[in-house]
Amino acid sequence: MELQKPPIPPIVPDDEERKRRAFADVDEFTVTTHERSLCKKTKAERERAWCLWNRFVTDVLQLTQKEADKVWFGVCQNKKKSIAICKSFLADYTRYARCRRLYIDGTEEQKQVPTVQSVVTIIALWKHIVAQADAVVLAKRRDHDSNEDSDECSEQWTLLGNRGKARGEVIQWIQSTLAQKFNLSCKQTFEKTEATTDDVLLILSTLWERAVDIPCDPRHRLAFHTLVLIGSIGFRPGTYDNMLYRQVKLLVIRDPDTKQARLVAEITINQNKLSANKIDKGADVVTFSATMVPCQIVCLVTFVAIQALHDDAFKTEFSSFDELLQRPNLEDVDCIELGWKDGMQEKPIFPLKYYKYLELWNRTWLVAGNRNTLRPYALRIGGGNKIDGSLTSAIRNHILSHNTKTFETSYQARHIPHNLMSFVFDSTSEDDSKLFKLLASASLRRDDKAPLYPTAATLETFENREYMKALRAQRRHFREELKLSADHREVKQLTAKIGDLRTVLSKLAVKQARENYFAEVDSLRARGLSTEDMPAPPPNPFRCSFGPSLPAATIIGRYLNPKDPVSDTATKIVFPNSTDSGSDQTTQKRLAVSEMLFAYLNDRYGEVEGIAQEMEQTASEHKKAASTLSTCLLCLQSFTRRRNLSRHHRSVHFTATTFEPFSCPECQRQGKEEYRIERASEWSNYVERVHGSINTPDLFTKPIVKPKPMATTTKSKSAPCLRCGQLFYAGNSF
Repeated sequence: MELQKPPIPPIVPDDEERKRRAFADVDEFTVTTHERSLCKKTKAERERAWCLWNRFVTDVLQLTQKEADKVWFGVCQNKKKSIAICKSFLADYTRYARCRRLYIDGTEEQKQVPTVQSVVTIIALWKHIVAQADAVVLAKRRDHDSNEDSDECSEQWTLLGNRGKARGEVIQWIQSTLAQKFNLSCKQTFEKTEATTDDVLLILSTLWERAVDIPCDPRHRLAFHTLVLIGSIGFRPGTYDNMLYRQVKLLVIRDPDTKQARLVAEITINQNKLSANKIDKGADVVTFSATMVPCQIVCLVTFVAIQALHDDAFKTEFSSFDELLQRPNLEDVDCIELGWKDGMQEKPIFPLKYYKYLELWNRTWLVAGNRNTLRPYALRIGGGNKIDGSLTSAIRNHILSHNTKTFETSYQARHIPHNLMSFVFDSTSEDDSKLFKLLASASLRRDDKAPLYPTAATLETFENREYMKALRAQRRHFREELKLSADHREVKQLTAKIGDLRTVLSKLAVKQARENYFAEVDSLRARGLSTEDMPAPPPNPFRCSFGPSLPAATIIGRYLNPKDPVSDTATKIVFPNSTDSGSDQTTQKRLAVSEMLFAYLNDRYGEVEGIAQEMEQTASEHKKAASTLSTCLLCLQSFTRRRNLSRHHRSVHFTATTFEPFSCPECQRQGKEEYRIERASEWSNYVERVHGSINTPDLFTKPIVKPKPMATTTKSKSAPCLRCGQLFYAGNSF
């Protein structure tokens, strides 16, 4: 099929309106220059830098606006004086940029300390000023010289791109002369660390199990949990901190293997840090799918579904998670979408601002017992390194929104999680992969007994500080003498200042107490001494927010924890109406935990405790009934007699002539270390030693009993002579 060319608009000489609009466009496009679109954060930083520059040249150097503009014309022409003025501004900012820092020890309550510690800060400031000067001052000069009546070349009036020679020279001066003059660091001020899988699980489990020490709104807790799961894939925090419902889909899919319906979440990530106003070719959007998994603490689908149920977002009414799983009917199709209600598309599905996300991140990491802070960007580094090697580099770059060069230079953690010595010397020693995996964990040296709160005595010292006394005196003056109410604007501002001051001082006191604690316990343990005599950490002296919700969150954490036997599962998750007999118990546990989450979000905390009690009672009854039955640990079928269990093994799982080695499935279900079974008789022996004789089948030969230590002469059997009473030991000539 031949493509048709667009029609050429006919020329109508008599169309005066068209002529008028054409000349108006010429005038408009002549005076209008193209401005690059900037994000709000970059625009604000450039405007702040430009304000600092204008204040310096007008107040310090006392230049007029015309003279200040000429400085940038001189920089474009590489004039030494103009470049020297720019260097003087950067040196002045480095010298006088100060901030107030509070101290809890010593005679001074606060000090003015330099804010510039790294050359990266000054280079960023210089780049912002150059970009703003190019857009504000030099752009006007370029427009003037590009006029047809001007003989000057407009291309020289820029500091960007290949013509920014002076810009590069100033950057080199910052890295050498300025850095030496003010002792600025040329290294990163933080250690690049990756968050391993164990670190992510620690954050998620601590968030719930230690909810008393991490008080927050229930909706914020669940949103933070979900966003940590998404961030662990490797996306930037800015791509998912304000995710909308239109970016999330819940689908019911027919599994091609089991032919059963499964719930799937499809999530779309819009990458950030992209050039604005460019043609979208689809590479800036990433869509991935997630299915339900046995371990609920990392089941993204469950948390998405619970949030949608709480928001009543489904176009079809669902009253519970159970109903969400049971009602959809695929019939003869393979996929249906559970759509959202009208008006939900543009609403945030996880309502959590980044500042609150960062606050919960830091608090959870602290409560977990870690010594140093961990940046949320560690999730991105950890996710990228997990993807690298498992997927193609193209998919990795698509997820990270970077090229291979950037990944290889900027996304490598400082610590290498491999045994390099074994590579160099071709070591044949035992496998240390688990050890080196542990060594790569950012939470390796944690101690959850470290103090979290200041002592009551420390809080009293805060009231003796001069600044605190002044704030409280001013507040009393407003309340008692001026008779202002507590809701008055100035009174509320003073109350907020007092609260902020107590918060900052408390954090400083806790930081110092934790440093002293870690130094003390490290010294004791290094000397082989016990830390049991260390004083108990002080209790929470503050009024607890969200008090009624905290016990419910702790209960949920006990069942979400993958190490908890109650929540441990290993079978594939299917719908409740499935015909898979092995999934009933797993499904019931999943439904119970999901209903607990749903009740928690809807502020029904007593219902959470009731569900937990019912689960414990059911588990106790099941355990009591199972204690009298013999269970096949391979297929979980129960028998009233061990003889029937043995017959079942010989007829279903084993034959007398063939055997294929396998790993113990019961150890996998309990989260224990993998154990390989090489012989049928070894399976009988292992089950009897580890999982109980009641579940042990008799396979071909009797189980091999674990050898006992050889007896010594002092503990061997002895017998007295019935005639003289002398003791004789076995083998000693009785």
